[in-house]
Amino acid sequence: GVVGLKEDINTLPKSYFVGDGDIYIFRWKKTLVTSGYAQQVFNSDLGGYTGKISLKAWAQGAKDLRELVLAVKPTATRVVGKFGLAYALARMTQQGIGAEIDFKNEKSLSDLFIENFYEVLLEVPKGTDISKSPISEYVEMECIGSTGGDRLNLRGFESLMVKDLSETYQLGWRQNFESLA
Repeated sequence: GVVGLKEDINTLPKSYFVGDGDIYIFRWKKTLVTSGYAQQVFNSDLGGYTGKISLKAWAQGAKDLRELVLAVKPTATRVVGKFGLAYALARMTQQGIGAEIDFKNEKSLSDLFIENFYEVLLEVPKGTDISKSPISEYVEMECIGSTGGDRLNLRGFESLMVKDLSETYQLGWRQNFESLA
């Protein structure tokens, strides 16, 4: 989870939920896009991205994330990839710990299955308030839920048993592994 942001390999956070914690999402703001047309496309419902990125903003955001990880020492981290936030959260439940998630920006179930530029999930010990951590104007961070229980509850959308998610994931690999090679 988030390799390269830690100084010691022995203290890397796990890529799955490990305990009773709070879940934060760290995002680069869409203002990283600097060209007119690319900014219009990026900020539209069309998704996708073409154009220029502000390297200064990107570098400062990466520095912010690294300093945050070093200071807060999250227990788990995961980059949200091409299958979106719901998939990343489901993957974090693979060791049997569920989560309660409240969404503020996602308006539909399909919003949970798209990649939004660059996002990182952080699990921190319960009660650790990282919302006041100093971050630049290029990034944003919010608490989206907490870990615990045996369900992944995506409030307002779905509530799934962690056991079922794990079995489905494993079955998918077993059924499709040879065709993916």
